[in-house]
Amino acid sequence: MINEQNFIYHKSRENPQYLFENWYNNAKEFHFKTNNILFDLILWFVRFALKFSIKLFPELNELFSRDIVALGTVDKEAKPKVRMVLFKGLYDGNFSFFSNYDSDKGIELENNPRVSMTFYFRFPPRQIRIEGQVEKMNTNDSDAYWKSRGRDSRIGAIVSKQSRPLKNYEQLVEDFMNEKENVIGTENIARPENWGGYLIKPTIIEFWEGKANRLHDRYRFKFMDGSWFKTHLYP
Repeated sequence: MINEQNFIYHKSRENPQYLFENWYNNAKEFHFKTNNILFDLILWFVRFALKFSIKLFPELNELFSRDIVALGTVDKEAKPKVRMVLFKGLYDGNFSFFSNYDSDKGIELENNPRVSMTFYFRFPPRQIRIEGQVEKMNTNDSDAYWKSRGRDSRIGAIVSKQSRPLKNYEQLVEDFMNEKENVIGTENIARPENWGGYLIKPTIIEFWEGKANRLHDRYRFKFMDGSWFKTHLYP
């Protein structure tokens, strides 16, 4: 007899987007199950404690956020650069994030659109690595996300000349307060033209799942000729 849950899991392994969404959702729920009853009981208690703590102290959510990802770019001298950004969901199978187009990151992406993005989930221990080509998100989608941000967050994005030299932190706060005063009475704060979304069109999606004795499960999907091809890899 086929267990429906296991059937869906194995079927998802042949579809990297489906598998990504499965792992991503499980990371949100801290879903992790083993064949050890005692260990599963301890995991259930830990999962319950984490969820309860996050409800009491929402700021703890950032410690376990599944959306904090590493983004790798290459500058004009072929030097790799990596920084953490916020993943903002899938758009038609493309991985999204937002940034200042005039930042060092934005300039690097303009010169070389090849990027990588890495997710790491603590519970359960899993990693997803993306490689692909990046392009700017259309203005309508960038505008929609901009409007969803808090008012102060939008003001902060406007005054930040991202990656440019700053006299001191007090200067940034002063710029923020001045802009906040300038937009008093303005209901809709317009999105700056140099700020918006990016989409990574994946060509490689690699999955890694931690196992005992370093016998980790690792496999790669590569997009070729309109289809995804899967290859198992030594961990």
